[in-house]
Amino acid sequence: IAASAKVGLLFIDFETPHRLRVQGTATIAANHALLADNPEVLFMVRVVPTQIFINCPRYVHKRAKAEPSKYVPQPGQPTPVPGWKRIDIVQAALPARDQGKAGASGGLQTLEQYQASVMRGDG
Repeated sequence: IAASAKVGLLFIDFETPHRLRVQGTATIAANHALLADNPEVLFMVRVVPTQIFINCPRYVHKRAKAEPSKYVPQPGQPTPVPGWKRIDIVQAALPARDQGKAGASGGLQTLEQYQASVMRGDG
């Protein structure tokens, strides 16, 4: 967004199936009023649409929603540390706010261990 504010967003509804394409111009706001209503959000991205159109759903597989993700922040509840943030080789690249969280969340894991957890549906 910093290099080019032009964005393309693709919204996919796997239950219908249906796809919607939004093209527009994006801006980043670090002090937006809506940040107070969204736990753990660091900044807002606003998109002013220039085009909105239905996109062909030909290759979208129909799926039913089983359950909401445990990683979506909820007010008053701690959000679990995602498994990829526990991978040993990514620790140096994590932002300061995520440094050291792996220990309290089950410890470090190798990339292979993370991939195995993803294959089990635990990722």
